[in-house]
Amino acid sequence: MSFVVQKSATLQLRGEVSQHDGREFVNIREWLKGKEGEYLPTKKGVTVPLNKMAEFSNAVTNLSNEVQ
Repeated sequence: MSFVVQKSATLQLRGEVSQHDGREFVNIREWLKGKEGEYLPTKKGVTVPLNKMAEFSNAVTNLSNEVQ
């Protein structure tokens, strides 16, 4: 499962489930459009272990509720 949010003509926010060393993670990162038109990952982002995703999601929901 993944998602893409177009932030501007040259910047995307992408989220995906990935694996590393047998562990699963949710990776949410900014991707910048390169010179040849392809999107490349930047260092700006967050990687959350799948077993911490519910806690992370609750924290984001609480933050969202505070700013609305």
